[in-house]
Amino acid sequence: MKHVVTLMAVAAFALVPTATSAAAAPTEGGFSSYLRGVKAGFNSRTWTDQNSDAVNTAIHLRYCVIDEDSSITPELVVRLWRERFGPDQKVGTDKLYRCAGRGERKSWGRVPSGKYHFEVRSVNGGDSLHVSTRANGVVVAF
Repeated sequence: MKHVVTLMAVAAFALVPTATSAAAAPTEGGFSSYLRGVKAGFNSRTWTDQNSDAVNTAIHLRYCVIDEDSSITPELVVRLWRERFGPDQKVGTDKLYRCAGRGERKSWGRVPSGKYHFEVRSVNGGDSLHVSTRANGVVVAF
């Protein structure tokens, strides 16, 4: 069951094709995107990991700022969920302290095949709907 939170602000999460090069290691999948107006409780799009390669499931956030004060680098708590019939299964939760500039990457290792999404659990230590963040670079690899 996907967790849904009604937000007063619009959170954008657009899909942009991922560029690959001949020198890159083969991966099953991934996508690049961005976040806008994201608050605690935001859920990403869902992706399917068939676990057909040796690539870890990871999220890389870059160029993050707080919408209300762009001089503040946000501290985000991100949780990876495995979707299933009934309640979704929590895979893991981690903090991203350094997502400004080149950003920060968090990996959950190899995960079983299934459908996944990530949730922004908190922004700067709180679950307040009064603070929002944006990231100009989001890369999910699986």
